[in-house]
Amino acid sequence: MTVARTLLQRRSLIGAWCFVDHYGPDRVLDVGGMGVAPEFPRVTIKPRLNVEPVARLDVRA
Repeated sequence: MTVARTLLQRRSLIGAWCFVDHYGPDRVLDVGGMGVAPEFPRVTIKPRLNVEPVARLDVRA
């Protein structure tokens, strides 16, 4: 599964930033879903960083 990342910025600033990962559409039954390597370190998002992870799953028949 290919994941494309877009960094949203108009100019360089120190402070808030955002990125968007786009993957799919993909038929989960055909490819087995998206695998995450078990050796990936667990990332803890601290509330004080004001990071809002958002995932949108689009399921179509």
